[in-house]
Amino acid sequence: MVILPLKDSTQPSGQSVTLQAMSMGVPVIISLTTGFWDKDKFIDELNIFFEQENNLNSWVNKIDSLFNDVNKLKYVSKNSVELIAKNFDIGLFNDFMLNEVKYGSENNK
Repeated sequence: MVILPLKDSTQPSGQSVTLQAMSMGVPVIISLTTGFWDKDKFIDELNIFFEQENNLNSWVNKIDSLFNDVNKLKYVSKNSVELIAKNFDIGLFNDFMLNEVKYGSENNK
């Protein structure tokens, strides 16, 4: 598991390590902050684990509970890999950027 306790902020934090871990099938527990970058695609206990209370006891309880639930970890791990492959793959980003370079200036006229 990757564990990312963050202070609440409107500034997105933890994106890179979260996406990298998820792409490798490593379950992520992250604080649900105001600035979390994509609340529509990232769904608690489906492809990521959010910690909403963000205090020591809640983190310990979440980690203990997940550590003892191998099936849930495998389920979220599988879904996280699929989410990243479908929505955040570098090839998708590359295609988007090439399209912007090729057609972007024509679309802005």
